[in-house]
Amino acid sequence: MAKKTRSKLQRREAIEGYLCIAPWLFGFVCLTLGAVIFSFIMSLTRWDMINPAKFVGFSNYATIFADDFRFRQSLKITAIYAGCSVPLGMTCALALAMLLNLKVKGMQVFRSIFYIPAILPGAAVAMVWMMVFRPQASGIFNAILGLFHISPIPWLTAPEWVLKSFIIM
Repeated sequence: MAKKTRSKLQRREAIEGYLCIAPWLFGFVCLTLGAVIFSFIMSLTRWDMINPAKFVGFSNYATIFADDFRFRQSLKITAIYAGCSVPLGMTCALALAMLLNLKVKGMQVFRSIFYIPAILPGAAVAMVWMMVFRPQASGIFNAILGLFHISPIPWLTAPEWVLKSFIIM
């Protein structure tokens, strides 16, 4: 009898669990997975949004990989960005977490200061980064470089520095 009661309880808990994740699962299937599948299907067609879509198979992919320099360039930039920003971000995050976990007097203040960007609106954070990367000598990074007699760097305006700036962010 105890085994039957336990299985009813487990079944009820499982149903409650599925009901709790049902909204997320519905959103994932309809919004994310559905969009990915639809995008893949549409990538196999040629469609100018005026005429009906025409199935062309993988010829769109063949064209992009064979002829389109911009696509190869974007893959290269994405690989560099991911290859640099992910390891650096993980290393910095681990180092900061270890520093913030130290038992030092006043650490709560530093933890609060560290958490502020997470609760600020994105526009305010963008304005702070614009001040940090300002190309004139008044930008924070360029002011630090000026202390070492290094000329200001056009962080966000020179093509050779934009990717490096995004990796730093």
